[in-house]
Amino acid sequence: SAQRGCTRKMKLTAALCGLLLATPAVGAEIIVLASQQDPAVVVVRGHINPGDQDTFRQEAWWLRSAIIFLESPGGSMRASLGIGETIKRRQYETAVADGKTCTSGCALAWLAGSPRRMGRNARVGFHKPRVERTTNEVAVVYLPIIESYIRRLELSHSAYTLVTMAEPQSMTWLTQTTSIDYKVPYSELRRDQAFIYR
Repeated sequence: SAQRGCTRKMKLTAALCGLLLATPAVGAEIIVLASQQDPAVVVVRGHINPGDQDTFRQEAWWLRSAIIFLESPGGSMRASLGIGETIKRRQYETAVADGKTCTSGCALAWLAGSPRRMGRNARVGFHKPRVERTTNEVAVVYLPIIESYIRRLELSHSAYTLVTMAEPQSMTWLTQTTSIDYKVPYSELRRDQAFIYR
């Protein structure tokens, strides 16, 4: 009957609400570790969620110079690119510390650094954007947005080829060879900088 149908819908709605409440979206950890240093040290760690670009801007914009340590599997493409835009505009350095990993949207934010740095056994990986975390469908709407972002970073089209080469379920890792071949230069993380991150 209509009443039973409404009851089933109400139960389903309640179950979905319970699921959403039981799994809250937790944004990336964004911390200014050493604001008095020059450059200051900022850490972005964890899954990047919508709105994290605004948090990052609020925390970091006032710093005269900074090195942004990134350690994340990525997340929201819009938030990741927003973080990268702030890094570019403020001309901050970026780094992935010794043994840490920065992939997907995180890697795109890392590209905005001037300079970009990688520690010992650090890993930076790229793949095409996906529609959502639970699928491997390519979010084609973001491809021209990423291409435009790469141009604003003053990187060549070969860099765009690098970051969109792998399918969402795969990864293209940045190495010395791919860095040269696709014109994405980076510098080694200095020992004093690596020590600060610890």
